[in-house]
Amino acid sequence: METTFKTRVARDISRTAFLRDLKRRGTLSADFDVELDAEELVSEAPALRMVRRERREPLNPEVPGVGSLRP
Repeated sequence: METTFKTRVARDISRTAFLRDLKRRGTLSADFDVELDAEELVSEAPALRMVRRERREPLNPEVPGVGSLRP
């Protein structure tokens, strides 16, 4: 399992291959649909991009990277 994970992190195997291996090992349920999950991720992508953009903006412009303590 660790080897599979490291291989995925290194991008030596696709996400699909990684998830299919997790199904084969029983980590994901047998009825987990790899293709449906990929479609769901695509539909979530716009919302995830918005979250990432928001995180990049400093909360307190006077001190970059530090959140504002004001309510």
